[in-house]
Amino acid sequence: MNCAKRDCLPQEDRASLVRRTRTSHRGEGQSRCLSSGLSPRRSGARGSLGSIETGLCASQYRAKAKNQKAGSDYRLAGRIMPPFVKCLALVFLVLAHFGGLLVCADDRTSETPRLSVAKVHSNFMSKDLEAAIILPSSYIASGGRRYPVIYFLDGHSGDGKRLFFDFYKDALMKQSDKFDVIMVAVGAFNTWYFDSPVKPDVKWQSFLIKELIPFVDTHYRSVARREGRAITGLSMGGHGAFYTAFRHPEVFIAAGSTSGGVDFRPWPNNWDIASMLGKKADNEKIWDENVVVNNLSALPNARMA
Repeated sequence: MNCAKRDCLPQEDRASLVRRTRTSHRGEGQSRCLSSGLSPRRSGARGSLGSIETGLCASQYRAKAKNQKAGSDYRLAGRIMPPFVKCLALVFLVLAHFGGLLVCADDRTSETPRLSVAKVHSNFMSKDLEAAIILPSSYIASGGRRYPVIYFLDGHSGDGKRLFFDFYKDALMKQSDKFDVIMVAVGAFNTWYFDSPVKPDVKWQSFLIKELIPFVDTHYRSVARREGRAITGLSMGGHGAFYTAFRHPEVFIAAGSTSGGVDFRPWPNNWDIASMLGKKADNEKIWDENVVVNNLSALPNARMA
């Protein structure tokens, strides 16, 4: 949004905004204020998702003032668990740094006390599934302390383990230590994390919510409530993370997606989606119901970061 005149803001804020605008847009011939792109300024509670703010145009300025008076969901999320939410944001940067590329390490490191693979039995799918686990360094010696958990969903054809053992091992272990969080990764191969209406043996939504999370809360010292859980994913897993969180906002305080497919309907013949939902031409309603963009109804009241 462009502001043609500098006086689009109240008098007391013009000078500081113009200074920041000129610094951010030298040589453009006129001062502009944008919804993003200006030098950030600090405000709000430390660690809050709302603690980084940008320059605002008049209508945005008034909305901002109103929101500050009433309080915001972002600041609420920040007060609940600021380091945890900040860690999730940094995880996005780790995944985005590689642009979704699958860059393998030189070799696959064996399990350690901090990095392991757990077998989780699924009654819904009648088989054992594997979950990679990263524990913070403080976990073993911390006694009864409980830790928040970030769940990672792998991309198409992924098993989850490769995220921790190969692609992002060092970076994620550092973040686990820095913010004292447990990290759990799984992969649904080509199932898109659905409870498939055409394949009775594919029940990934049921597994994630009713089996994997209870397994983690039982076998690890996790914060076993909504405020202690976040979920994210890469590509197909980015779809799965939003799809799962938006359908179960009572389970997660935060959700993220890196290169996630939020609406795959334009590509009905790609990525094995038809094998999970049926052919699109014959199952339009099912396809509509299972894209992320059509699962947003709970968000306005979800207070999710």
